[in-house]
Amino acid sequence: MRKATAKNTFQSTTEVKKRVSHRIYPQRRCLKPDCQVLFTPRYKQQTHCCDQHRIDRNNDARTTKDLPGKMLEKTFQHNQRVLKKLYAACIRLNTTSIPYDYLSIEEYNHECFTNRTINEVTRVHVYWCYHYGIERIKDTRNFIIHYRENL
Repeated sequence: MRKATAKNTFQSTTEVKKRVSHRIYPQRRCLKPDCQVLFTPRYKQQTHCCDQHRIDRNNDARTTKDLPGKMLEKTFQHNQRVLKKLYAACIRLNTTSIPYDYLSIEEYNHECFTNRTINEVTRVHVYWCYHYGIERIKDTRNFIIHYRENL
């Protein structure tokens, strides 16, 4: 039953009792690798002695899982910076191609690219790193660097 108070708010005359489980679970070790504390779980699925250890363990697992993707993304970004730099050099030097040695000096990784297309004119693959692409000129060790605005 509720009764009105001076401020027109209602208060309950009976309090809600919190349900308490009387189950007892066997002790287990915390799953966080550097903790290993024995604790008595409050519920059946509890695997860590405290909330912070659960959060820490999940963050560590996510970091380990995401690491390969982050390393690949760094390689893509490095390749894009190299191609951007060499593209600007081509424009500045008024040339259309870059020797393979320049790519080697800049440590360009030929195995990492975000997209691959075929040049309709030359029928040669263009390997893209986001906005910049690289195309090998047939029978030479030179490359053409392309730029595209829309991905």
